[in-house]
Amino acid sequence: NFDTSAIALREYVYHTAITDCRIRNVSGSGIVVGTINMKNDYGIIDRNPHPEDLAHVYSVKKNSVVPAKITISNNLVDNCGITSISSCGILVYYGYQLEVCNNTVQRTGGSGIAVGWGFANNTIKKETPASSGSILIRGNRVVSPCMRVPNAGGICTLGAFLNDGLTIDRNFVDMNGAI
Repeated sequence: NFDTSAIALREYVYHTAITDCRIRNVSGSGIVVGTINMKNDYGIIDRNPHPEDLAHVYSVKKNSVVPAKITISNNLVDNCGITSISSCGILVYYGYQLEVCNNTVQRTGGSGIAVGWGFANNTIKKETPASSGSILIRGNRVVSPCMRVPNAGGICTLGAFLNDGLTIDRNFVDMNGAI
């Protein structure tokens, strides 16, 4: 199917682990967390919520829509973005307390691992944080990402993160085959 993901954790997902999976030949992204338009607890779509408005979301209440306490580890994600060319191996739109560790991601149309969503929303370049934070990307092996689109990265981030932020360390990225 066009733009179908192998595993998608959309809204209201907590305390979940995706481990030791083999994901191959996917038309869309391999693993997806969150959605482009996350809704806050009041049911309002808000692409760039204010940090003070996020305090209740990140208490990981059962009625919070933002995925939280997710572990993605020891997976093989290979050949994603077959028909949806900008698809990623692992894509996190929004999330909190996520660990993306010790995965092998290879041969993707877009970024190998992409985290964050949302752009600055005004003309004076004042960043509005994306509703993501406490994210760790560690010990991953990313080989031959960005095989179909040039505006991507081996590990790519977009948007600002909450104060407890994003940590990227001890990853291996080989851009062989990237356009």
